[in-house]
Amino acid sequence: MVQKEGDRYRVIDGQQRLTTIFLITQFLEGKSHFKIAYQTRPQSVEFLESIDQQNSEQTTNIDFYHFVKAYPLAP
Repeated sequence: MVQKEGDRYRVIDGQQRLTTIFLITQFLEGKSHFKIAYQTRPQSVEFLESIDQQNSEQTTNIDFYHFVKAYPLAP
């Protein structure tokens, strides 16, 4: 469920699915076709944009740790 706000969409329900789609397209294509901004987690935007360069062992944020674990890094 979304609300349109100018050139952006505010996701009311489905954030988890949208994050999953973002991670899959980032992995398969090396880029995503959209950007995600989390109102309660502004630093998540930067983290997700560089997720292929992240290391779960160096991550102290529990959400970021799980993002890295869910994102299969290519060899």
